[in-house]
Amino acid sequence: MLFELYPTDVLLGRGQKGVKSPGNQQLKRPLLQYRDSYEAMPRHAKWAIIRVIQWELLEPDCRFLLPQSKDENLGWIEADEAMVR
Repeated sequence: MLFELYPTDVLLGRGQKGVKSPGNQQLKRPLLQYRDSYEAMPRHAKWAIIRVIQWELLEPDCRFLLPQSKDENLGWIEADEAMVR
């Protein structure tokens, strides 16, 4: 379980904490960059764009985190690859 959040962390789930997080703001850039390509691809090939975005974000030690429970003060857990998709 993680209690310390880093600026590169992407916070999954609902709520303002994730929206305002620097890591979530960083995630928006590649999403906007690849949006047109993603929408033009057939459904079975879209995973390739998702993978590219993951690799770009993971370069600077980005972690995708989920709250341990509804109370975010109880800590965070690192999401596995399937959850990130």
